[in-house]
Amino acid sequence: MPKLAAEFPLVFLRQSNGELAPFALFSLAPQRNNFVEQGKWLAKRTPLALFNQPLILSQTKGNDYIVAVDMQSELIANA
Repeated sequence: MPKLAAEFPLVFLRQSNGELAPFALFSLAPQRNNFVEQGKWLAKRTPLALFNQPLILSQTKGNDYIVAVDMQSELIANA
């Protein structure tokens, strides 16, 4: 996490289980990413959540983890 903190501002959000989780802050404006310009990623590092898109590691109510697919992602084609 220190390498990510050097690259991005980090915020900590409380999850439904009460734990704090780190998130990289890419912009304060909706629909804006200050680390993307003309479709190109500008930062030296890529957070894992972006690297694995459209796959998402999701925590269940029983505190297990599952791999889910973001069906709203532009990377998913309608066949």
